[in-house]
This record gives sequence, structure tokens and C-alpha cells, in this order.
Amino acid sequence: MCRKCGQAIVFALVTNKEGRPPSRMPLNPTPDPGGNVAVNRDVTGALTGHVLSKGQQALGYQRLYLPHAASCRPVADAQPPPGVAFLDQYRAAKSAQAKDGRRRLGKRRTTIQDYLGYRKP
Repeated sequence: MCRKCGQAIVFALVTNKEGRPPSRMPLNPTPDPGGNVAVNRDVTGALTGHVLSKGQQALGYQRLYLPHAASCRPVADAQPPPGVAFLDQYRAAKSAQAKDGRRRLGKRRTTIQDYLGYRKP
């Protein structure tokens, strides 16, 4: 699921011409004849593919997919489905809680006398 628009996406391991290691690219979940990423399933069932250059055709066993970045339209308030939280929102909330806790602890030092309820003369 896309964090920005909330639509379903699939990831494919995409190779490139520069010789760099393959990377995971988010794609729209349905094949699109207007796409530029040729994708097929390998023996493990994972999606693998490569980006087609101008004039290059997909092989017969490959399907064309459109990269999700080309069709992603961010929604102002993209909410995850019930029971799912975006990790960055969770981390921000936990950080704010920790920061608030540090502020409260820094105001006054706790001593043994505070726990005992009396001070030595």
C-alpha cells in the first residue's frame, strides 16, 4: 500500500543497464500496455524485470507494468486501513512522548528524601 495515495502496489526486483545491483521498484498491481517496465515471475514466484528503453519490446513471457510513481496522486489525508499504522507516524508519536517525558524528568531531581518523605536535619 502506497503511503502517499493509499493505493495497492506490488514490488518488482528491477535490473538496470549501468550494472548496479537490482532494486525494488513499486509498480501498479495490474499490467498496463502503456507501461515501460517488462516484468515476469521467476521460479520462486517473485516479480523480476527491467526498464525498457525507447523502441525496445517486451519478450513474449513478460508483461508491461507502469511504475507507481507515474500514477501516484497524493491524498492530503491518506489513512491506512484499520489495524495498520504508518511507521513514520508511529515513530513521530513515540518521539514526541519521549521528548515530553524527558522534559518532565529534567525539571526536578528526585532524591532519596523525596521517596522517604522527610529530610534529614
